Amino acid sequence: MSQRVIRTLHTVNPTPFSKKHFEHAVNLQPLFNKLSYVLGKQKDILFEMLEGIDDPEFTNPYIQMAVECPDPSGFTFNLLRSDYMVDEPDNVLLQVELNMISCAYVGVSSLLCEMNVNNEVPSSPALECFKECMQLADTLWRTKHNIKDDTVIAFITNQDERQSNQDLHLLSAQLENAVLATASELELDDESGHLVYTGNDDMRKIVSVAYFRHFYDPEHFDQGTWKWRSRVEQSLAIKVPNAIGFLIGTKRVQQGLVDMDAFLTSHDLIDVKACFAEQCSLADPRAMELIKTGSFVLKPQREGGGHNVFGLDIVEFVSRLSEKEYPMYTLQRLIKPPVVENVRIIDQTGCEQTIEKVVQELGIYGMILADNQLDQILYNKAIGHVLRSKEASRNEGCVTKGYGFLDCPRLV
Repeated sequence: MSQRVIRTLHTVNPTPFSKKHFEHAVNLQPLFNKLSYVLGKQKDILFEMLEGIDDPEFTNPYIQMAVECPDPSGFTFNLLRSDYMVDEPDNVLLQVELNMISCAYVGVSSLLCEMNVNNEVPSSPALECFKECMQLADTLWRTKHNIKDDTVIAFITNQDERQSNQDLHLLSAQLENAVLATASELELDDESGHLVYTGNDDMRKIVSVAYFRHFYDPEHFDQGTWKWRSRVEQSLAIKVPNAIGFLIGTKRVQQGLVDMDAFLTSHDLIDVKACFAEQCSLADPRAMELIKTGSFVLKPQREGGGHNVFGLDIVEFVSRLSEKEYPMYTLQRLIKPPVVENVRIIDQTGCEQTIEKVVQELGIYGMILADNQLDQILYNKAIGHVLRSKEASRNEGCVTKGYGFLDCPRLV
């Protein structure tokens, strides 16, 4: 199938979206990129935010990895997506979450915007910027580590995604030395410290950049996989993200930033606070009264969509938890976006269409590359955007899990 055909379900027409709020989100992205770098250097602050979490299945192993296996690559490289909704009652842009691993639809969203460029849809140069930053990272890493041989940029995925994920194929096609690799095809050379792509018996190449498009969910791990992931962390390859970067994307850290005015101000990042929605830990003394209002969403320390509990359903859900589990959850005030109508396709052929009342979530992609030893930011840009819509009656909006669909913003 041609890469000019969008294989993900999407709307037929672009959906109106506030130009003022769109531009504000784009302008904020370099600040969130910088925040991910600064917080990654302040590990004591990061680990303090994560205190009290008891999640042996997932978060704890990442914390242990970050403590015991400090990334030796010499670089910080993050690909982020900051997601927003417009809160209609106050007409303000509020952040839903900050994604730090496996940010989906970087390539597909660019293609969809390109197909709608004549409909007042802003272009999304994410493919070009992705290529630019990946090539820069590969070049700088080879220079720092004095590598003369050919290297590969490994897109770490699983077998199913390698076969069928259009976004992965769009992104990897931008780079001559990209490979789509599964865990079994990557190993640490203990003598050199390099991560090596085996591919097959006849091909062994050093990995300069390990870009994670998998391993963001407990279901992706078993005991052997955790050991493999730790060995990748110990390698000299640049990780996108490393363990620290992954932890920055947890709900607990985003909750903690709400009350860190001094930290944000000291790093010229205070402007990001205006987009933070009200939130607190479920262990907060205020939490039990807040959940009775039905105006909050309860979020666990999980990625990938489909894990949240909404409104008054939280009361019954919390009744089944022990108090020891409360720190695992973050309460965030529900955002109330405007409802509009659009037509969306409901099958892969595009022949079946339906009119829906929908709400939108805007995602802004960003990339940052920094030399840790020099403490120098080498690349920091908002690289593109994605708009996702969902039925107004739905709570969850994850496109990958079938709750929502791709869209384009028509700026008004």
